Amino acid sequence: MHDRQEGRCHEEAQAAVEWDSDRRPVRFELRACGCRQYVGPEPLGTVFAPELAAPR
Repeated sequence: MHDRQEGRCHEEAQAAVEWDSDRRPVRFELRACGCRQYVGPEPLGTVFAPELAAPR
């Protein structure tokens, strides 16, 4: 749901705004999603590690 030009998410998420006496949410509101799109380097697909000891 990220916009490539703006870099923000267009999805909405439910956020609790009211709780009961047991601290359980009883009322929710839709708010803009607070996620962030990863913009760093592309992670490695696989990692190569040589064996440390000969198999027995």
